[in-house]
Amino acid sequence: MGELRSVRLHVSTNDFRATRSAALRWTAPIEYFSSVIAIYAGHFLDMLFAAVGWPASLSSIVVSQFPLVTL
Repeated sequence: MGELRSVRLHVSTNDFRATRSAALRWTAPIEYFSSVIAIYAGHFLDMLFAAVGWPASLSSIVVSQFPLVTL
């Protein structure tokens, strides 16, 4: 097929929204480092890198959609 030149990964979840159930209380404190990036990106990037290898370069766009969370 040729040389791999680009890979794009898009992940979406509705678990970490502005209003969360009490079961997700552990995801709210910032000091727990339990954000969408820390959890989902870790899992999906591990899978991606296992499939295609480590990137020569990496870029991303990150937006905080919910600066406040209600439990």
